[in-house]
Amino acid sequence: MPILPIVRLGHPALRGVAQALVPASLGDAAVQALVEDMIATMRAARGVGLAAPQVGLPLQLFVYELAPPAAGAADGADGVADGIADGNEPRADGDDREAGAQPSEASERSGPPGDAEPSIQADRAERADRSAVPDRDAVGAIPLHVVVNPMLTPQAGELVYDWEGCLSIPDLRGLVPRHPAVRVRGLDRQGRPLDYVAQGFEARIVQHEFDHLNGVVFLDRMRDLRALAFREEWERYMAVGAAEPPDPLDPRAHDAPDAHDAQDAHDAKPAGSPAAPAAAPAPGDPAVI
Repeated sequence: MPILPIVRLGHPALRGVAQALVPASLGDAAVQALVEDMIATMRAARGVGLAAPQVGLPLQLFVYELAPPAAGAADGADGVADGIADGNEPRADGDDREAGAQPSEASERSGPPGDAEPSIQADRAERADRSAVPDRDAVGAIPLHVVVNPMLTPQAGELVYDWEGCLSIPDLRGLVPRHPAVRVRGLDRQGRPLDYVAQGFEARIVQHEFDHLNGVVFLDRMRDLRALAFREEWERYMAVGAAEPPDPLDPRAHDAPDAHDAQDAHDAKPAGSPAAPAAAPAPGDPAVI
């Protein structure tokens, strides 16, 4: 089961509309091998979901899973976390969620060599790994699902804002509104009918993956791009309970704007600009699907 390369934003596969699979083809060895490869890629990237367009294939197929800690460790993954980062966020970067032939977010998050002392770099890398995995005790395990030719029907309930990331858009986090529950209909990998309701974090994963089948990425769903940040800055300044003083070894910590800069920025703000959305993420890192 080879680990597939995860394509990144800019690749045409992420902006096209996927084609339905012929149900009779699901028994083909090639299709079953693709499903196995996608599952392996998602797990290797420590993602919680992966859609076929993320590996460059315009097919209506996605997989998702949130394994409990013990199962994740047994599989050799630190935790099957959000999925869509390189392999459904399989850490294609190398760390966080994009698996495959791309450098994973893990490597990106630790920072370029020499930007801090080794002990500080190690601490940043450790925090990056922790942030890659949602709080499984709070969310609960989600068994492996393979969904073919899906149709989603939103269920009653107001949109819920929460943080997301994507294996195909490594190292960025954004506040995204999603339906709290969706009805999922389609086929499983054997061609048997699926019809169930996904709620909470599972519903978010399903909607994120379904968007990939229609050429949509989480950035398109955001209502305010001021709620977009790089992972390390998100973890440090925006995540709940993550506020901390600026790193004294980070030169950016000494670039605070003066009063005139602040006033200029205020004056330049267009009338009627929306207020930044309140941050209300779920436990742990944003979903990287």
